[in-house]
Amino acid sequence: MTIYIGLVLLIISYTLIRKLLGKNIYLFLCFLAITLVLGLSSETIGLNDREYVYTRVFNLLKETTSFKECLDLASVRITSGWGFYIVTWLISRFTRDSHIYLLILTLPLNYNIIKYIKRYSANFALSLLVYITLIYPLTFTVVRQGLAMAVILVAYEFFKEKRYVASGCWILVAVSIHLSALVFVVVLIVQKFKIRAWHIAIPLVTLIVAWGSPILIFNMLNFFINDSTYRSRYLSSNVSMIPWTAIVIRYFILIFLYVIIKYSIINNDLEDSALPVRKRHFSFIGGVLNFGQKTGKAVPYSVNFYLWCALFATISVTLMSVLGEFQRIAAYFDIFAAFSIPQIIGALEKDNKVIISLAFCIFLIIYFLGFQLDNWNLLPYKFYF
Repeated sequence: MTIYIGLVLLIISYTLIRKLLGKNIYLFLCFLAITLVLGLSSETIGLNDREYVYTRVFNLLKETTSFKECLDLASVRITSGWGFYIVTWLISRFTRDSHIYLLILTLPLNYNIIKYIKRYSANFALSLLVYITLIYPLTFTVVRQGLAMAVILVAYEFFKEKRYVASGCWILVAVSIHLSALVFVVVLIVQKFKIRAWHIAIPLVTLIVAWGSPILIFNMLNFFINDSTYRSRYLSSNVSMIPWTAIVIRYFILIFLYVIIKYSIINNDLEDSALPVRKRHFSFIGGVLNFGQKTGKAVPYSVNFYLWCALFATISVTLMSVLGEFQRIAAYFDIFAAFSIPQIIGALEKDNKVIISLAFCIFLIIYFLGFQLDNWNLLPYKFYF
């Protein structure tokens, strides 16, 4: 627990570190800390995927003598396609240590998260707390999906720049690393439609249907998935319980975002603008959410995108009541909460903003230390050496 408490203390020391060393040093220290805590941990903590999947794949690939052997091995697992195997094979060319391999795989996601926070976040510490609460514990287990999520962040950057071919290529790369990345395309499609208040009830209806008739979910998998081994693996992950804590957290975030956006946006008719906005409010400008700061940062995400991500994250976590693997799906949408929550809190009046930011930080710290660590089997922390 000491390791994780130290990580939290580093993150919430933003004001002190910024004054002494600057913002860039603060972000570098946080990047170094979250990378080393994850990369130097034993593969026996988490849900053991690193021990039974990633190190096993690495040990197989480091014995191969040709690229063709790598591609042949890639056909063994459907969810981990040629992209993941190629990355692993390339790493195995210059190191035979599985722990160095695992450490390298943690770099892309953490780097992209820090890069996005530096560019777009209105509150560095809050963004990092959201990340380590909703996403970070998962990455101790699903390493290859973390790599896919890093690629998705790149793909969405191109998508917002309307470079659709480049975005599509990066999405294909993400899918080649882990098949679950394909769900992200759904948000890119539906964000064109304005989210309504009644949409917030969808996760509740999903919970009632999924919990009352889990066979519906199983039939869906049987229809879309032909490989019996792959299907059996997912069907065997039936957790037979409702993850109330996770559902309540996601529902709270969804309603919070919707209410603040609904009652804080003052102008949604302005033309699209890539220029920084320096007013102390945020506005929906041609599909771009801008939060005015002294630095004049602008966040290139649409309001609808934020809300759809929060909605799909809530639905996915709700479906964990019959299939635990849906936590993987939720992660692709949770990751954008690290940028949306600070921006939307920034829409509030100054006094309310300070109080709610502080309350949100305390809430996230309690959830991280009191629930997530134990939930993902991360206690006690163990180094690999």
